[in-house]
Amino acid sequence: MPSVAHGPDVRPEILAALALLSVRQRAVIVLTYWDDLAPATVASRLGITEGSVRRHLARARRQLRTVLDERP
Repeated sequence: MPSVAHGPDVRPEILAALALLSVRQRAVIVLTYWDDLAPATVASRLGITEGSVRRHLARARRQLRTVLDERP
């Protein structure tokens, strides 16, 4: 599982929201956005289909949006 760097550009609320995702969703988010990989590459690395990558991304983004919009 890829890890998220704790650099100054990663806000704590983002890390907290990522921790709420499933391991698969978190992996897809990290590989797509932090490692800037295409869905085909993410699928290959995780041993899943591109459709699964897209589905996990959609669900993860929806959950992140909900969690981050609810914070004070």
